[in-house]
Amino acid sequence: MKGLYKLFAIFLLGLAMFSCTSSPFNFDTEEIAELSVIEPPEIAAITLNKASQEFHFEWIPTELSDLLKDLSLSYYTIYYQKKGTLSPFEIYEEVVIPSGNPVQFSSTKMLPDGFGDYYFQVQPLYNLNETAASLPYEIHYQGLMDFELEITGLSNPQGVVADSSGSIYVANTDKHQILKFTSSGSYDTGYGSKGSGTKQFHSPKGLSVDTNDTVFVADANNDRVISFVPTLWNTGDSSGFSIINNSGKPLNYPSDIAKTSDGLITIADTGNSAIQTQASTSSAWLSQGSFGSLSTQFKGPLGIDSDASLIVVADTGNSRIVKYDTNHNRLSQWGVFGSGYGHFKFPSGIAIDSDNQRIFVSDTENHRIQVFNYDGVLIALWGMQGTDPGEFTRPTALHFSNSKLYVADSGNNRIQVFKY
Repeated sequence: MKGLYKLFAIFLLGLAMFSCTSSPFNFDTEEIAELSVIEPPEIAAITLNKASQEFHFEWIPTELSDLLKDLSLSYYTIYYQKKGTLSPFEIYEEVVIPSGNPVQFSSTKMLPDGFGDYYFQVQPLYNLNETAASLPYEIHYQGLMDFELEITGLSNPQGVVADSSGSIYVANTDKHQILKFTSSGSYDTGYGSKGSGTKQFHSPKGLSVDTNDTVFVADANNDRVISFVPTLWNTGDSSGFSIINNSGKPLNYPSDIAKTSDGLITIADTGNSAIQTQASTSSAWLSQGSFGSLSTQFKGPLGIDSDASLIVVADTGNSRIVKYDTNHNRLSQWGVFGSGYGHFKFPSGIAIDSDNQRIFVSDTENHRIQVFNYDGVLIALWGMQGTDPGEFTRPTALHFSNSKLYVADSGNNRIQVFKY
């Protein structure tokens, strides 16, 4: 049975807009004729909050028709278009607000993308002679994160982490090595070779570091986790290298690992369809899960991350995200199989931004990153299949630290780094 679970896990690794409804405003022919002559409003101010993805419009209406004065309402449509594309402006939101001087409107509706440049335009809904190409006011919005750098020339990387100095470690999975790069993406050194012996790896995947910059490796095909101190790798000091496993429930194709500041080691035990946690000060292990779709089960989880209070798991085969406390008490879950907002096709990477209470998910077969708050509410997403910055081909492992998101863009054989 262990072999079957491992085959299932490997199979998962191989795999692994907005809809616009009709306008709520209905005018008869005479009303349309009257409304179409109204001049556009004068924009007084606009504020965009990149962190919260809220934007706030403030404008001064021009003279309104008697019809609108009687209604004491103004009707506006907000459009958006992605910069550098030929796609037409699409409706972002239709708004009904009381007339005033000035008019104010704040929206917290999710922006169409978490990455990239967008133009937003505001049009009075009653100004029917205007077209999307000549709307009266345009603003520029840049998404949740900015592209910083990429590391190319890799071989199916499925693990990435940054240490306290910003140095980047990559699991170069198909070459069975761990590679170290500077914070600017320049190659530094490499560790290991293919095998099952000391200082060897076989298909290494998820990575983590502790507060001392010790590196932890999910050595998947060797069914173990390795920890090593980079500065001691070539010294012959055996204290800088150790093997981590659970003798009571041996690891089976571990794919990801999270190490928290309080010493907890949590592992996505993919082949066992489980998660396992060990405190660094104790030999005791806490295990959770078996193969299945019940709330207590997993199907080949490939991604995991944790902080001082949470463990979040990418339950890959069930296309869902599951949140636990550090004692493995289940708190919530979200997601179903699909391509819509908040849906997943074999999610395989998780990263927690504790400061902003955000959870990043690599939605692998949808070739995108989705961002949720701690309640599982989608707040941003970006990506499509491609090779440009912000595009992905089967992204897998994620890591977040120092206001940066590191993405193992596995199908493109590269790492992409984004920053707030």
